[in-house]
Amino acid sequence: MGDLELIHPLLTAEKEHAVDAILRLVECYPNEIEIVTIGPATNIALAIMKDPLTMKKVKHIYSMGTAGFGRGNTTPVAEFNVYVDAEAYDIMLRADIPMTIIGFDVCLGDAALNKSDMEKLIESCKEEAVFAVQCNRSLLAYNLKRSGEHIVDLPDAVAMGVVLWPEIVLDSVECFCKTCIIDPYTYGQVIIDDGSVLAVSDGFIDQEPNAVICRAIDNETFKSKMFNLLLQ
Repeated sequence: MGDLELIHPLLTAEKEHAVDAILRLVECYPNEIEIVTIGPATNIALAIMKDPLTMKKVKHIYSMGTAGFGRGNTTPVAEFNVYVDAEAYDIMLRADIPMTIIGFDVCLGDAALNKSDMEKLIESCKEEAVFAVQCNRSLLAYNLKRSGEHIVDLPDAVAMGVVLWPEIVLDSVECFCKTCIIDPYTYGQVIIDDGSVLAVSDGFIDQEPNAVICRAIDNETFKSKMFNLLLQ
């Protein structure tokens, strides 16, 4: 959070484990609960392992994870949320729960905050808008050092945008996705097969699609809606 000296929370740890809370809520609201994972899938995988039948009642999982059709941000092929617990992501992908994946590739480019965007938010003097920029100042400094780009990429915000405003999705495709968990060089990579016919195979062969992958979003509309929330 950019070392902004946030107020320290007064809440104490819950007595109920997160996994048990997930299972309880899904059981209470069968086929209604949508889960958005904007971090590692550890608790989702544990819930599936503990009670797979209950987790079959999850309506949908939205995952900010994988490199999508691009390059990884932790290794050349692996994105952070998958890389830190690829076994969990593997379990989640194989659970036969409806899933939409928002890869890191669609969170870059025009989806990221640029210098003009950040100036607009700061100049508004709205507390939430200013905080949205200041809490990302460490990321801005990193990107300036890494590539000289005055940008702040917001993968979690993009993923939530897809959940809240499905109309921003311009292109998506059903794919068969497989997590690599054995070879150290490919650990955390999610192989994404869109079923394209190749020279030596005919589409998915024996595999069925297990996730919908977002390939493009309307960045202008996404930012407009996000700014409306921050500036209201």
